[in-house]
Amino acid sequence: MRYLLLATTAILAPTGAFAQAEAPASGPAVEEIVVTAQRREERLQDVPISISAFSQGQLERANISSAQQLTQITPSLNMTQSSFSPQPTIRGIGTRGVTVGDESVVPIYIDGVLQPATFAAFVDLNNVERVEVLRGPQGALFGRNATGGAINIITEKPSGSERGRFSLSYGSFDEVEAKAYVSGGNDILSADLAYMLRKDDGYVKHLVKGGHVGATDNQSLRSRIRFTPSDRFEAILTLGQVYKVDGIAYATQPVNGNTTARRRDPSVFIPTGFYEVASDANSYSTLQDFAALTATYHFGLFDLNSITGAQYATLKNRQGSDNDATMIPVSGSLYDQRHRSLVQELYATSTHEGPLSWVAGVTYYSDTSGVKPQISRTMNLTTGVVSEASNVMSQGRTESVAVYGQGTYQFTDALSLTLGGRYTSEKKNFNIRNNRTGVLTTGSGKWEEFDPSAVVRYEFSPRTNVYAKAGTAFKAGVFPSSTESSTPVDPEQVTQYEVGLKTDPAPWLRTNVSAYFTDYKNIQVNIRDPIRSVSTLQNAGAGEIYGIEAEAFASPIRDLNIRAGVSLLHAEYTEYEGAQISVPNPLGGNDTLFIDAAGKKMIRTPFFTANLGFDYTWPVREGEMTVALNAYYSGHSYWEASNRVKEPAYALVNGEVSWTSPDGRYKVALWGENLTDVERSLAVLSSATGDTRSFARPRSVGVRLSLNLD
Repeated sequence: MRYLLLATTAILAPTGAFAQAEAPASGPAVEEIVVTAQRREERLQDVPISISAFSQGQLERANISSAQQLTQITPSLNMTQSSFSPQPTIRGIGTRGVTVGDESVVPIYIDGVLQPATFAAFVDLNNVERVEVLRGPQGALFGRNATGGAINIITEKPSGSERGRFSLSYGSFDEVEAKAYVSGGNDILSADLAYMLRKDDGYVKHLVKGGHVGATDNQSLRSRIRFTPSDRFEAILTLGQVYKVDGIAYATQPVNGNTTARRRDPSVFIPTGFYEVASDANSYSTLQDFAALTATYHFGLFDLNSITGAQYATLKNRQGSDNDATMIPVSGSLYDQRHRSLVQELYATSTHEGPLSWVAGVTYYSDTSGVKPQISRTMNLTTGVVSEASNVMSQGRTESVAVYGQGTYQFTDALSLTLGGRYTSEKKNFNIRNNRTGVLTTGSGKWEEFDPSAVVRYEFSPRTNVYAKAGTAFKAGVFPSSTESSTPVDPEQVTQYEVGLKTDPAPWLRTNVSAYFTDYKNIQVNIRDPIRSVSTLQNAGAGEIYGIEAEAFASPIRDLNIRAGVSLLHAEYTEYEGAQISVPNPLGGNDTLFIDAAGKKMIRTPFFTANLGFDYTWPVREGEMTVALNAYYSGHSYWEASNRVKEPAYALVNGEVSWTSPDGRYKVALWGENLTDVERSLAVLSSATGDTRSFARPRSVGVRLSLNLD
């Protein structure tokens, strides 16, 4: 709680800054960014919520090319992974399950269209106009499941002018990255095409098979067709496909040699060095097809917007995961997971002059997800016989309808009040068939929720404002799709209170500070069935989260950009009776126990994180040179509820040196990631079979060639 007091003091103290007049715009200035966090275009500094927003240029200068790397430049955002599923966490709130039909509580939107499949949420950033990271519950405007926040990725629109950008990069571990973007047409009909390829040969040594494992092969293709017959109407059709082959998630090693394979063979070979494995797992693949149609009609007093999005995604693991991380087939699984969804949203935003501005809309969402089949195999450690512990086919269907609205009333030029809310009605149906016994289990659930929000904003000067916000959000109940249960876990409930200061003390300097307190109830937690070693869910009773975060952007001299961020975050369970935990057995593997985990730190929530980066450009005899550096520090965190498995603190340093030709067409860059070669985990999973980890990327260096025909 002391951090909230410190933050309030910091916000109320610098009254001298409040009285500043707006400085002239001459000389160096921080880049202005327009965001759509409240479903309308507004200056970043005018929006009274915590947002980190980055333009295309800022992302390129920071060498950020995927959504996972946003952690390195965004306070309170932690991007981790659980086997095949990315798990973003904001302010300590994130998805902790990988069950079929589960959804992220930090949803990703691309051009306003929800990307609901958790296993398909690895997003490479290509032809991106900007990225917005909204921190805190966004229940009123972004709806169900946005309890932690939201990530909004906005891509470039095709235009009538002919444009083209191409780049080719080669780096360590035979990593190849190719990007291409072309656009053309006329003022009425235009189209673009974006393609991206990223692949490598893997960076983890296999000490039994030889060579390297963990190879990746990612490809994405996206096209947008824009129709603007008049200045009142615009429609954009988006079609695309993403294909991903990933071996790194299953290139695992027992942590400290802890695996049940030692019970079968005490002399089983277990690597001890980082980036070394001796397991029998293979890669998995995902394929995602998507289509979206967005349309806007400008009436005299308001804009009417329609968003239609459809997604079909599959995840296949034909050869199996390896839960014990050795060459002995103690425990593993096979599955074929599928997801199909449809979202339709219709909303209006006011455009008229006056003290009241508003947005109102309705949303329909449906999805069907399932596994056909999911097979878990385990070995009898005495006889060595491998048999099926589980063989199921499951399917769940979700239907959700919501209506929402938000209005802002400007009492004076300085004081405004914003009130919003969303009513959601959601139904889920679930069935699971045991393929060995033929038994069919069914279940259903229905939840209704109203999520209000309120914000008071006061503008001390055109460059400084303060705000206070209260907001709620919920995540509906979820059926644990791998287990034969007809009962879902309870919905999550989040209430957060926040105060913030946004100020530009000078045209070249921007500083934003916020502090928050969160009441978190019925937390949905992923656990492992100790017998079949499949994922399931349970509820933690409650949690308490509070913290303070700050960002600063500066351009003190022309062509020098500096960015910094810091987050202090306290997150712990306040009620968690019956928490399932794993305790190492001296013979290998873990014993399953149930404890009261109240007072334990929440998983994947480092107390302290910070980032610092800069880029500087200067002219040379032919063209210009740019040097960019970005450093990120994360304090220690925990991977499971008892806080037994700890991820040590680490620091990452990335950098790039580039030359650009005088006409801006050609660019050559030397880049490096994790320059200090820090060893850190990509994911750690604890279960009855042991503790296993996969490895984040070691030091990588390379060269990139770019051609810009804009």
